[in-house]
Formats: sequence, C-alpha cells, structure tokens
Amino acid sequence: MASAIDTPHHLVTNRVVKAAIRVHEMTGPGTLEDPFKLALAIEMGEAGLVFRRDVWLPLSAAAPRGPGYRIDFIVETVVIVEIKAVVELAAAHRAHMLECLKVSGCPVGLLLNFNVASMPAGVRRVLNSSTPGRKYM
Repeated sequence: MASAIDTPHHLVTNRVVKAAIRVHEMTGPGTLEDPFKLALAIEMGEAGLVFRRDVWLPLSAAAPRGPGYRIDFIVETVVIVEIKAVVELAAAHRAHMLECLKVSGCPVGLLLNFNVASMPAGVRRVLNSSTPGRKYM
C-alpha cells in the first residue's frame, strides 16, 4: 500500500465514502452522530485506512494552545471527515469544514450526513481553497 503522501486524496475520499455507505446500509438513518462515528471508525479500520479520531486543531498558528476546533477524523493525513445526522447540511457545516481545512492544510474534507435515505445523497466534498501545505499535521 502506498503511503498517505503518495496516495492522491481522491482515492482516500472514495474509500471513506465506500465505508460510509457500508455503515449506512447496516444502520439506516435515524440515530445520533456518535454511533455513526464508531461504526465508521470500525469500517475504515477494516478497510486499512489510517486515521485519527476526535482531533483538536488550534484556531491559528498565533494561538497554538488556545481555543480551537474538534474534528471527527483525519484520514491518511489528507482528508478531514465530519459526521452529521441532520435533516439537511447547513452553510455553517461547510464554513466549519473550510476553516478546519485552512488550519490543517488538508486538501479535502468530507461532510457525511447519515440522516438520509441513501448515503450518496449525504456526501459533500469540500476542497481547501487556501494555500497548500500542512500546518498542524
């Protein structure tokens, strides 16, 4: 298996989405976020993905020990994954993801809303529009 640095992020996102679809097929919609997080962690682990869970990122380089963001997963050091179980993803979810991408330097994020009839409808990819490069990874 290629290292995370050698693996294009689209290959990682595809594997995460496949794991999310497997979780959704087993559980269906209608539960809280935490059971989905646990089930997705198990599926990603079984798929051989390397990830960190419940990662804290500072708000900025100027305040590395101050307040920050908690994100659900960083996968293969290139993809941020946020789990939701909401009626509809909101602009605030995307804004939060964009901030996390900017701070982390990850190239892409996935917003996964499990409260949908079909999981592909709950997947939103968000690209990092800030300058490339890892800041806190």
